[in-house]
Amino acid sequence: MTGRSGTDPVPETTDRSHLRVDERTLVAGTSLRFVMLVVLLLTLSASMMLPVVSQFRTTKPDYVGCELAAGVDPRHAGEASSYAQEMAQEVPFAACQSKYASGLPLWALAAWPVGLVVVAGGVFAVLPVLMRRRRYIVSLPPPDEEGHPQALLEELALAAGLNGPPTVVLDMAAKSRGAEVFGTDRRPVVSVPNGLLDAEDQDGARAVLLHEFAHIKNRDITLTYATVALWRVFVAVILLPYAVWEGEQIYRNTHLWHWPPTVTPGLARAVLLPLVTLALVYLARSDVLRTRELYADLAAVRHGATTRKWEVGQPPPEGSRAQAAWASFTELWRSHPRLELRRHNLDDPAPVFGVQALPTFLVGVVAILLSVDLLTYLSPFIYHMSMWLEQAVALVPALVVTGVVGVALWRSVAFAASTERPAPSGIRVGFWLGLGMAAGDLLTGNSSGNGAQWWPTRPAALLLTIGAGVAVMWWTAQCARLAARTWRGRGLLVPMTLGLSATCLILLVWFSWWALIGVGLANGYSPSIAGVEAGLRALFSASGLEHSATLTAAAEAFSWLNFLFLTPLVPVAVALVWTVPAAAWAAGPTDGVPRWMARVRTGPDDGRPRTLTLPPLRRVLVPGFSGGAIGTVMVIGVEAYLHHWQSRPPHSGHFALAQVVWILLALVASALGAAVAAFASAGRFRLLATLIAAETAALTGILGMSLVVTTDGCLPVLNTLGRGCTWQPPWDRWHHQIFPFLLSSVVVTTAILSFVVAGAGSVVLRLRRRGDDHPAPAGSSPPLAPPRRPGRLRFGLYGVAATAVAIVVGQMAFLERTYVMTTTPSGVQTATRGFVHVPTTPVDPSLLASQVHAWGRLGGLWIVNHATTGSDQLISQINAAAASKKTAWRDMGPIGTTCDQLGLLAPWANGNYFRVPDAQAGLSWTRFGTNAAQGSRDCRQGLNQKNARLFGQGLRELAQAGKDLKAAKTRMATVLRTGGYQVPPDLGK
Repeated sequence: MTGRSGTDPVPETTDRSHLRVDERTLVAGTSLRFVMLVVLLLTLSASMMLPVVSQFRTTKPDYVGCELAAGVDPRHAGEASSYAQEMAQEVPFAACQSKYASGLPLWALAAWPVGLVVVAGGVFAVLPVLMRRRRYIVSLPPPDEEGHPQALLEELALAAGLNGPPTVVLDMAAKSRGAEVFGTDRRPVVSVPNGLLDAEDQDGARAVLLHEFAHIKNRDITLTYATVALWRVFVAVILLPYAVWEGEQIYRNTHLWHWPPTVTPGLARAVLLPLVTLALVYLARSDVLRTRELYADLAAVRHGATTRKWEVGQPPPEGSRAQAAWASFTELWRSHPRLELRRHNLDDPAPVFGVQALPTFLVGVVAILLSVDLLTYLSPFIYHMSMWLEQAVALVPALVVTGVVGVALWRSVAFAASTERPAPSGIRVGFWLGLGMAAGDLLTGNSSGNGAQWWPTRPAALLLTIGAGVAVMWWTAQCARLAARTWRGRGLLVPMTLGLSATCLILLVWFSWWALIGVGLANGYSPSIAGVEAGLRALFSASGLEHSATLTAAAEAFSWLNFLFLTPLVPVAVALVWTVPAAAWAAGPTDGVPRWMARVRTGPDDGRPRTLTLPPLRRVLVPGFSGGAIGTVMVIGVEAYLHHWQSRPPHSGHFALAQVVWILLALVASALGAAVAAFASAGRFRLLATLIAAETAALTGILGMSLVVTTDGCLPVLNTLGRGCTWQPPWDRWHHQIFPFLLSSVVVTTAILSFVVAGAGSVVLRLRRRGDDHPAPAGSSPPLAPPRRPGRLRFGLYGVAATAVAIVVGQMAFLERTYVMTTTPSGVQTATRGFVHVPTTPVDPSLLASQVHAWGRLGGLWIVNHATTGSDQLISQINAAAASKKTAWRDMGPIGTTCDQLGLLAPWANGNYFRVPDAQAGLSWTRFGTNAAQGSRDCRQGLNQKNARLFGQGLRELAQAGKDLKAAKTRMATVLRTGGYQVPPDLGK
């Protein structure tokens, strides 16, 4: 491949090792790492101290009581079956949590992070004072007749770009020749050892001072000592008290020989969490400080320092791979890099631009810790979050990953492009990021029964975290490489900001989806196929679906498809993964060396610039539009076949469902074919080409499908819906929920399959290259024609992009309504009962008695008492009316009032309060609620209409409700006696 360039391409074998870059022109990213450290410390301080502070509440929260009343075994409270039980009764469970297990007030929750910042600020303020007092520091003597050393300081300050020399003091007790800068960025103080300024080796003194002045110029002082202050305060004020409290809890409340199986994993995590937290914070702190030192070295040499300062001593001999790996590992824990690393950094600053495995892994762990801890921290006072608040919580780990790993990956790609070295693919970076997220999930126990299990019920679900990390970082790296070839500006800040904004939003969708759906799947949640079938019957309300194989297959597929786009920003993320690279690709490659690259390079470049290759966009758009056309033809074929199958209306539900299913398969299959075709001709940008072509085909096919369905009936051979030749768009011809679901299924499934195609194809190509004994020499492939502007294809791309925007707006509105409906307590309860499989497990008699007792204690007995009173009162009123022979309609008022009172109690038995934990009593209790609700309505309606038949029917239904109530009370009393509880008087009546 070749691109457009004003010069001939340089062969791949050309040596470009002399190319160097100015590290200042590419964002360092250390400030973002410091922000990550601050966010991590604040979040951990809040979540770790939350259970500690909760122990000192005067009123203990009754979490266990609410779980027992919901029929949950507290020993398995984090398992999927327990969560499903709670969500299936979300209305009463939320009310119980609010009344009997309410969280701390907001001021108490905010106290610890605010306190950490205040105390750290105080430590930061006194650190310079302490450093002065613990050393023998004196002021610099006045300058001599020749102006020494003030003249030297002014000269070096001017070379370093400072407005004037900072305050310099002498450390009379220093044993080394190293200097140190402390204070703040506004008032820096440089401490130098006594004799350094008067030493014969003035080159060494100049190098030392220029290094410290570089710290001042880079504004490192405030950040460095703020990091130190935060670290010390966190260890002393948060970590040590938490560890002491956790140890005391373990010692006082547990005994090894009495532990239930579910306690051990949680206890192990409680012990491991402080240790891992200590390591994470220390590594993050060391990374910030170590990177600043490397940047200061580069700046000092650039300002005129001799490199002899870093050449003291002999470099260590090369060891084995194991020794090198151990040296790299120990280096991560140092706040100052080793001398040989600093020396190598001056020769080749590649380490500054590299993306290391362990820090990336730790960022993945930190991201999950932040997500879980923020949700834990906010849940006590925001039990059900709004849609945007939930997205805001997911934004925090997304920003951390983007700001640390994303920025580092863009810098690494830009450095590789500028020095003409192999660019990172992002796959390895994504693997370590995903592995870190999986490890963080195991550490928190978020998907392992909320800590009650060692492993998730579905361990394979953790592979999704690794896959997500690989996919996002692979996409990010390819976007960065594409921007490096197409951006025409003087710097990469604008495209990097735009590209990383898209990365951040995609990560936000991922973290939101994982918290909402992924954790549940890992915990063992399964969709209710019966509930999905019932929903499909309601959508396709017609005959023919009772025993349909199509219904069964669609319910299986749709139940899992629905999990893919339950978060409202999924359509935005899908649109970004192909529109962002498509926009950059449409700009075309630059002529010669891009301006940003010429500005970044600092070393001599006596060779001819290598052409930045980029396949023409038509190679991607032609398969995309062709796939869309094929998809439209396939939809026409589906319509023609369905017309032949059942040519006369009215059409059955089986027919209508089959139409939607086959259209979905046709559009996805055509998009998949476009993805494969684009992958084969896209060169190094196979992932981006696959995404662009597949989504172009999907959206073009959707446009064609919409036109076919809109004009249904205008051609006799395509008349499938039987409504004549009328202009009726698909969202009007179908149920209002079917068309959005079809759009989401097509575009989301296509995007996921595109990643799969690109990944599988890349693996196959790599294996084929390894198996090729005679690879073609570099430059042996025939040159390609210079890429042309896509011309008219570009306007097609604009049209498809506009379609994507319209779909995103419509889908977000639809998903927002769906999200709101499923995040309120009633919505969660309805959705769980209808679409989530709630397993039933056998319960031992003692636990069952505890559950029934909690059910009565937290409100059930109150309902039973009022129901018993109302039922007895109704019987007394009926008997009194019969005895007095006062049966006129005007005398039935008291009976009507009692009917209404019993009707008001019916909802409490039908979902407003917990179901009775015992199955037999629960069945009678449910029947009581059903009969009471129906009897109350019939009684009141009969009175209003003076309809004796309806009035009598209502009284009979209420009488049956009284019998059901008595049966439920009798069974609950039996359960309580069996478990050793005293039967309350309300149940003994």
